[in-house]
Amino acid sequence: MSKIITFCGVDGVGKTTLIQQLQNNYGYDKISFRKKRAVHRVKTLFSTIDYNNIHLEVNDSLKEIYVQAYFNDFVAYYQKIFQRLSGNDLILSDRWFYCISAFAHCLGVDYSYIENFAESLEQVHLVVFIKAQEEVIERRINMRERNRVKEKSIDLLMLYQESYESYFSNKKNVITIENNSDQIELKELIKHF
Repeated sequence: MSKIITFCGVDGVGKTTLIQQLQNNYGYDKISFRKKRAVHRVKTLFSTIDYNNIHLEVNDSLKEIYVQAYFNDFVAYYQKIFQRLSGNDLILSDRWFYCISAFAHCLGVDYSYIENFAESLEQVHLVVFIKAQEEVIERRINMRERNRVKEKSIDLLMLYQESYESYFSNKKNVITIENNSDQIELKELIKHF
């Protein structure tokens, strides 16, 4: 059975970069989650939402709809991963159900159904929670989104990061990496795999 190593953290901490480095240097298989259909439909439906203030200004029903859409996209993502679990590969996953739970935790909406669903799945071997200082996240996002409108403010991302830290603080099989230089020691990391 393949092992899943999942990388969680807010936008700009270096999840995808780290996964690409591991894939390039060690040949690991990777799969990446991108919010697709459901989340974008919800954003279109509620185009007046200021996502930087979703945790403050939006009513609970709308927050729950947004989290449910995010969850639906993850279910489709998991189905993609499930097809690849029969081998003996090590699969690096960019995000996992834990990310939705941490997001819902931040918004203050119920996420027990997400936790229950995740527990019924093939278990993740290891969660690599990546966090970074505000300046690092802001620099990385500015480099990545030079020509795009930013959806999320740095303040919102730091709020999410605090929520992620709180969420992961009592989870098993989680290692936390502080990425404040873009120079994560890969050999040290793969010892945990």
